[in-house]
Amino acid sequence: MATKRKTLSQMDPKEARKAIARDVISLLKSRRFIASPGTYFALNASEVVLVGDDDLRDKVGRKRCDVCAIGAAIVARALREDQISVSQASNGELSTLSGIFESQQLREMEWAFEVERYLEGDGCSCNMCQRERKYHLKKKSVQFGMKFKKPGPRLLAIWENVLKNDGEFVP
Repeated sequence: MATKRKTLSQMDPKEARKAIARDVISLLKSRRFIASPGTYFALNASEVVLVGDDDLRDKVGRKRCDVCAIGAAIVARALREDQISVSQASNGELSTLSGIFESQQLREMEWAFEVERYLEGDGCSCNMCQRERKYHLKKKSVQFGMKFKKPGPRLLAIWENVLKNDGEFVP
């Protein structure tokens, strides 16, 4: 008799983070997740019509998705078990990950992934934008992300780091 796998809600938060990390790593390696800076979630299937209230798992199925660090966690959670809507994933709603990830951990992972924003800037050269850019470039998470030129290896390294560090992102 096959044993049923535990749901995320049956796991303690650390166990759930590691389960999501394993799922994200698998989805990245199988190329179902495409690391895409600036995008929480986008579906790579023109034949699928996405409506905000639609169940994400039903729409994604086995199709490819563009994701960022937070988007990868949201979609992996939805694919595993939860009723998460398309709009929640598209907007990167952190509430879909509450009870599993601390918001600071998610921010650190996102800073590490979206490193281009701090390297290239947004074109603004005002003093406030320059100060903010310099502030972020000093963060360990941004320095972690700077080790990887391409978003795919960077996102994979972030999630491997979570798995290696017992469910915590430690840049």
